Amino acid sequence: MDCPGHGSLIKTVIGGACIIDAMILVIDITKGVQAQTKECLVIGEVINTHLLVVLNKVDQLPEKNRDEKVKKMTKLVKEKVLSRIQVLLVYNYLLNIIQFKTAEIVPCSAFSGKTEKVVEFFENFNHFPERKSLLEKPFLMSIDHCFQIKGSGSVFTGTVLAGKVSVGENVEIIGLGEEKRIKSIQIFKEAKNEALCGDRAAICVSNVRVFTLN
Repeated sequence: MDCPGHGSLIKTVIGGACIIDAMILVIDITKGVQAQTKECLVIGEVINTHLLVVLNKVDQLPEKNRDEKVKKMTKLVKEKVLSRIQVLLVYNYLLNIIQFKTAEIVPCSAFSGKTEKVVEFFENFNHFPERKSLLEKPFLMSIDHCFQIKGSGSVFTGTVLAGKVSVGENVEIIGLGEEKRIKSIQIFKEAKNEALCGDRAAICVSNVRVFTLN
């Protein structure tokens, strides 16, 4: 998810922060820490998650002093951002200490292809202890919308909060007291065989008896 750091949108982002397992904070190394950078860190503090700080656009730094600039910005982020930064929120609430479960700072350049550490972060995503714990729990999905497709069945869209589910498995629709077999799964309009915790998914089941959810 791309979470905006604008003060007027922070409350909305925090409202859906329960599904965020890790956070990548992108800093333009040619500009340094900006006001919105600090606002984004508030989101990280609320969810208390794993953080990867990406110092982006290193290719735009003069090669002769590039390493020095990266070291200086890394030190600045460690000392001023991750340790003692004070962030002023919308309602004059001061957050004195930003804390994360893990935090790492890496230089990056999408233009020159220097993205190894970012790729590695994503590859290790499912190995976070919290992530593994959620995957092992029973399947639970929060439903936002539901509709019928003639000839296919009933489609439920929402966020998978825990566990995982695959096509062909049976799920219980809480509130309707019905158990239905999953016919198909889509994630961002792509057909998938399974949906994992954290996924935004559309799950099609055989037609339900009552379609109004209370």
